[in-house]
Amino acid sequence: MSSAEIELAELIVDSVPGVEQVIFSNTGTEAVQAAIRIARAHTGRDKLPKFEGHYHGWLNNVLVSYRPQQDDSSLPQATCGGQPSSEFADTLVLPWNDIEAVKQLFAEHGHEIACVLTEPILANSGSCMPKPGYLEELIELCREYKIVSIFDEVITGFRVALGGARELLGLEPDLSIYGKALAGGFTMSAVGGASKMFEVLRDGRTIHSGTYNGTTFNIVAAIETISELRKPGTYERMMAHGQAVGDAILAAASKYQVPVAISGVGSIFSVHLGVAKSPLNYREMLNSDMSLHGKFRQAMLQRGVQLLPDARWYVGTQHDDNVLARVIPAIEPSMKEATQ
Repeated sequence: MSSAEIELAELIVDSVPGVEQVIFSNTGTEAVQAAIRIARAHTGRDKLPKFEGHYHGWLNNVLVSYRPQQDDSSLPQATCGGQPSSEFADTLVLPWNDIEAVKQLFAEHGHEIACVLTEPILANSGSCMPKPGYLEELIELCREYKIVSIFDEVITGFRVALGGARELLGLEPDLSIYGKALAGGFTMSAVGGASKMFEVLRDGRTIHSGTYNGTTFNIVAAIETISELRKPGTYERMMAHGQAVGDAILAAASKYQVPVAISGVGSIFSVHLGVAKSPLNYREMLNSDMSLHGKFRQAMLQRGVQLLPDARWYVGTQHDDNVLARVIPAIEPSMKEATQ
């Protein structure tokens, strides 16, 4: 272990509430699998509930019910070709933001469940926010049934706050998974949580290994990224930037009588055209008018602003006042063009 690895581990522990220890990997997909393995070794159980529309990497056991259609069954289903059903036989699927569905599943299968995997903010499917108390109760139910609670913060970690969703929402699951913003785009990921969760690695019940885990230049990139993010005012500026963009979209939509809802937070949010209420889960997200958004996106592109196709907006440290001065004036005429 290098001194840089120790420095980064100490930096993450100091930055993220409730994280006492970390392990490093390269991608979010790898870190998700490491967290699941730790949970299974910790509990001696195999089953894994996840939620519709949540993305936890491209491996077969978690790439399940990521993009079901509105009339599809709620049963676990492959997301793409080449996924044998045997590889997600232990994966269970639930609608998000429905605590009664969780209670029912736990009552039936709690003794078989190793962990519950969730995005704390549904960034991959409409930036849906958790209902008040939903995640708190989910964590408590996991504790009651001795199930490991896992937040997939590959997107939200170090983006919605320095301490990610743990800090923003004031919650401490057993484990959290980090990537993307952790190292400013370098191939770096981590699993963090309570020290007791990593006892299964220390006593040899399971392993976490990989030739490229903790590669020095990725570790250094993460140290420099977090050091930059820790500077005073960083998150306040990103949140204010996103708020300004959201306000401009709301004003333009109102002017041209387009129903719109914005969900998420300032540094990551989604624009839902054609609906007046923010979605609470994946299936509600499907009600957004993506055809209209496509027209808006094309109009924005013609004015020099590139948007993501799924109506998601990210705000980073490099989005300064000069960027805002280009984006804001493009919104109103683009909305007008999209509605004609």
